[in-house]
Amino acid sequence: MPSLKDQLLIFMNNYKQAKTETFKEHELGTLIRREIPKKFYRKSQLNRKKYLIKGSVGQGNWAHVPWIAVMNREITTSTQRGFYLVYLFAEDMSHVYLALAQGVTETPPAEMDRINKEIREELDIKEPQIHRDNNFYLGESRFAVDYKKSTAIYIPYLIDGFPSDEQLLEDLRIMVKYYEEYIKKSIQFDLPKTLDKFLSELISLHSSETYSTEIYGEIKASLVEILNKQEIDRTKITFNSREILDRIPFVSVKETTYELTEYTTLDLPNASYQHTIQMLEDLLGGDQTSSISRSVSWRALNALNILNYIDRNENLFVTEVPNALEQSKRVSSIPIIKMIIQLLESASEWTEIETKQLIKDVLRSTIVSSKDGTQIKESVLDKRYNYVIDWLKTVGIVDEDLQVIDQEIVDAYQKDESIEAVKEANELASEKELIEHIYTYVRSKGFNYTIEEITNLYLSLRAKPFVILSGISGTGKTKMVQWFAESVGADEDNGQFTLIPIRPDWNDGSDLLGYVDIKGDFKEGSLTKVIKIATNNPDYPYFVLLDEMNLARVEHYFSDILSVMESRTWKDGQVVSSNLLTKETVGFDLSLPNNLYVIGTVNMDETTYPFSKKVLDRANTIEFNRVELDNLAFLHETNTAAPLRIDNEKLKPKYLHLKDAYAEHEDLIKEVTNELVQINTILEKNNAHVGYRVRDEICFYMIYNDEANLLSFETAFDHCVLQKILPRISGSDSLVEQLLRELYEMFTNTRLDEGVEIEEVDIATAKYPQSAKKVAEMLRRLRDGYTSFWIS
Repeated sequence: MPSLKDQLLIFMNNYKQAKTETFKEHELGTLIRREIPKKFYRKSQLNRKKYLIKGSVGQGNWAHVPWIAVMNREITTSTQRGFYLVYLFAEDMSHVYLALAQGVTETPPAEMDRINKEIREELDIKEPQIHRDNNFYLGESRFAVDYKKSTAIYIPYLIDGFPSDEQLLEDLRIMVKYYEEYIKKSIQFDLPKTLDKFLSELISLHSSETYSTEIYGEIKASLVEILNKQEIDRTKITFNSREILDRIPFVSVKETTYELTEYTTLDLPNASYQHTIQMLEDLLGGDQTSSISRSVSWRALNALNILNYIDRNENLFVTEVPNALEQSKRVSSIPIIKMIIQLLESASEWTEIETKQLIKDVLRSTIVSSKDGTQIKESVLDKRYNYVIDWLKTVGIVDEDLQVIDQEIVDAYQKDESIEAVKEANELASEKELIEHIYTYVRSKGFNYTIEEITNLYLSLRAKPFVILSGISGTGKTKMVQWFAESVGADEDNGQFTLIPIRPDWNDGSDLLGYVDIKGDFKEGSLTKVIKIATNNPDYPYFVLLDEMNLARVEHYFSDILSVMESRTWKDGQVVSSNLLTKETVGFDLSLPNNLYVIGTVNMDETTYPFSKKVLDRANTIEFNRVELDNLAFLHETNTAAPLRIDNEKLKPKYLHLKDAYAEHEDLIKEVTNELVQINTILEKNNAHVGYRVRDEICFYMIYNDEANLLSFETAFDHCVLQKILPRISGSDSLVEQLLRELYEMFTNTRLDEGVEIEEVDIATAKYPQSAKKVAEMLRRLRDGYTSFWIS
C-alpha cells in the first residue's frame, strides 16, 4: 500500500499531464478527493466528527492550484470562508505548502490582512520550519495570487527531497495545535451565541436579503468592540449598518459615537416585587417597624427608589399604592427593564432557556458593581435576573414562558418614546432624518420595506423626477408610493398626491394632458390639472402615480412629457422647461414645474408592453420582487408616525448638468465615470453601451448619496447599475451571453471559466451583489434561448 508521501508525489508528478486530459472521473481526482483524505484521517488520527479533510482539483475544470484542506467543522466546512489548514500545490508542482489560510471568496481584503497579522503576531511559534510571511511562490494565475495573500503561516515542501510520512504527520500535528490556539483566541473576542442569534435576526428583520450578509460582519465586529467597552466612531460605520446598530437596545447612540449602555447594581431590583409593595404599604401607613425582615427591608427601599416611589431619604412621592395599571407602567418605564422587555419581544420565538441566556448575557455585559465598577458577579447576576423576571410576571407584563402578554403597557412606553422622537417637518435638518421619518411612517402602515429601499427611492427621485417601480403583482408598489408621499404631507385631500390609472387604449399624450373638443374648447387631462396646481404652489412637492403604466405603450402617451423633462435648464436661478402645452393651441402655456414627481408602477406579463430604451434611459427602474410571506414580525411593531408636511427644498434637484456639480465633486464623478467606462467597454460589444444622459443621472444619484452620507459607494452604485443599465440588455445570441458573463466577473471580482454555468451567486463577496444576482438570473434564462431583465 503506498505511503502518504508516495501518494502526494504521484499526484505532483502527474498533475500537469492530467490537465491535458479529460477532467471527468480522472484517477488523480479520485486520489486527491478520496484516497489521500482517507490516508490523512487514518495516519493523523484526526477526529472525523471535529475535522473535515477535503481535497479538490477543480469543479468541472482542472484547478490552477489544487488543494487538500483540514477544517475544524465548528469554524468552517468550506474553503470559501473562515480559516483552516490547507496543502496548497504550486502550479508548476515544484512545491506543496502546508498553510494556515483563510477563505478567499468571503473574506474582505482588509479583514484578511488583519487576521494574517493577528495570527503571525499572537501565536508563539517556535518551530524554524514554519514561515510567517508571504514569500513563497504558487504561480502566476489569479487563483495562485489570491491563495498566497490568504496565507498567514506555512511550511514549504520541495518535490525533490520530499519529507517522510513521519515528518509530514508531525508537521500537521504542530499546525493543528496552532490552528486550535488561534481558534481559542478568536472565540474570546466573539459574541455569545445568543447575542449572535439576536443580531442575525435583527439584521434579517430590518435589512434586505441582498445586504444582510454584507453588513453582518461589520455590525458584529462593531458590537464586539462595544461590548469590550470601546467607543465606535459612528461616522465610519456604513449607513445600512448604522440602521441596525441604532436598534440594539443596549447600545447608546451618541452624536458621533456608539457605546455600551451601562448600569450599576443599584439600577436593578434586589427584592421581590411582593416585598417591595409591602414596604410601600408600611411607609404609607406610617409603621415605624416594617412587617418584613430587616435584611430584606433595605433592599426593598432601594427597589422603591428605582420605581421612583421614594427618594434616597425615604421621602414618599405617592400618597397611596398605585393601581395595577400604574404599577405596570412604572415597572416598564425603568430604563434597564425597558431594555429587557425589548429583548423579550425580539426573542418571542425562542425557547425559554435561550431567552433567559440572552437576558443574562446582556446584563452581564451592561451591569457593573455600584461599589467598585467591576463586572457583576455571577451569583449576584443570577439573583438580580430572578428579581427582574419576578417583577415582570407579578405586574402581568410577561407570562410563565417569558412571553410579553400586556401589550397595552408596551404600547404605552413605546408611544412615549415615539412622541419624544417626533420632530416638526422644519426640524428635519438632514436628508437622513427625512428618510428615517419616511421609513418609520411606511412601516407604521404595516408595510415591510427596508430603509435601504426607501433611501434608494428617495435618491432616485432626486436624481430624476421620473421613477418606474416594477415587480410581480401584489408586492405593494402602489401603496409604497402612496405612503411615501403621505409621509411628507402629500395626500389626495390636499391635492399633492394623484393616482392616475392607465388604460390600455391610450395612444397619445391627449389622454394625460387633454384635448381640444369639436367646439374648440380645451378639456384638461388629469396630469394637466395636477401640473397647474403644482405650478401655483411651488413650495411643496406634488406626486403623480401612473398606475400600471405599461398597460398602454409608454412611448406613445408619455413621449411629450419625456421630451420636455429633458429640456429642463436654469434661468435666473430657477429650473424651467419647454412648454408641454402652448397658449396658441389651448389658451395657456404649460411647462413642467420643479416640484412635480412622476412615479409609474408596472407589471411584466402577457397583458403589458415592454419599454423602449428611450424610456429606460430617462428613468430609474426599481424592482420590488422581494417577497417574505413568513416575515410577520414587523406587524407587531407599535411605532407610530404622523405625516410631516415638508417643503420642496428637501426633494428638488440641485444639479441639472454635470458641470453644475463638477467643481465640488470632481473626485467622485471621476470614480463613477471610471466604473461606467469599464461597464461600457463590455456593453459596446453588443451595441448596448450607455450615453451621457445615463452617466450624468448616475453621477447625480451618487452625489446626493455622498452629500447625505446615506449608502456606501458600492451599495449606491450597485443600485444605479441595476436600475439604469441592466434593464437595457436583452437578446438571444452568444454576444449577449459573453456580455453578461463579463459583467458578472466585474461585479463579483471572480473569474468565470468558459463553459461554467452560474448556479448560485455568492453575494457575500461580490462588489455589486444585486447587479451580480440579476446578471446570473439573466444568464440562466438564456438557456431557454432568450433573456431579458424583465422576464420573470
